[in-house]
Amino acid sequence: MKVGYRGSLLSLAQAGLVQQRYGSAWQQVIIQTEGDKDQKTPIAEMGGKSVFCSTIEKELLDGTIDVAIHSYKDMPGVSTPGLTVNVVLPRNNCNDYLLGKINYDSEKSPVVGTSSPRRKAQIIKLFPWVDVQDIRGNINTRVEKLQRGDYDAIVLAGAGLDLLNIDIDKRLLDIVPAVCQGIIALQTRVDDTKTNNAIAHVNDPDTYYNAQVERALLERIGGDCHTALAGNVHYDYLNAEMFLDGKHTGKLQSRKDSYNTPQAWGSAMGDLLLSLL
Repeated sequence: MKVGYRGSLLSLAQAGLVQQRYGSAWQQVIIQTEGDKDQKTPIAEMGGKSVFCSTIEKELLDGTIDVAIHSYKDMPGVSTPGLTVNVVLPRNNCNDYLLGKINYDSEKSPVVGTSSPRRKAQIIKLFPWVDVQDIRGNINTRVEKLQRGDYDAIVLAGAGLDLLNIDIDKRLLDIVPAVCQGIIALQTRVDDTKTNNAIAHVNDPDTYYNAQVERALLERIGGDCHTALAGNVHYDYLNAEMFLDGKHTGKLQSRKDSYNTPQAWGSAMGDLLLSLL
């Protein structure tokens, strides 16, 4: 079985977790995506999340690989025809953290680095005195930019910090995470029954259910470069928050008791958010 993924330290660490649960040998295929090749252009200007997935998905569709490993939060809201995600690992730390300091200064706005429109909008909502600027590069590169003074603070996901054992002072942010943040997804071809059966035991049912809810929310919203969406299932509650052109449009919470399927739950929450526009 040929398994493809990016060559970053984080992607290799994620693949290691998948390998542990899979329990058998596979052939590793390292794939360089557009997002890896261009470390300077803001993600939004490159076409959004697909820059980390499209090249890998092409290799999967072509049959060069049998399984693709992704950070589920990096996958576009609409699934690629012919491909499916039926397997996810147990969710890792899904929180966002602030590294550095952003004390109020009446003369100079502290500079906060993040490449995520969602995080940008949430940070400005929490700390309206800061100057949020784009930052590119892998986790280690971003930490280095912080330490050399390019930014006063940066925002990073807890899952990446934990997986790479980066021990650094950080502050937990009280914000709703991205859809499927902290979830590792295994993508396959829909018609590849052999591979789908071979990896089925890797799936974590509880995380898969929550991921279906959050993905349904994302698909219903149909987010684009103007829309920043946060959505996270925690225990029996779905929290969701949306921003349009950086402006907060609404934040809602609902219980799953009212819905028969995860897709119905996520779609209903999407309708509620859209009704606030």
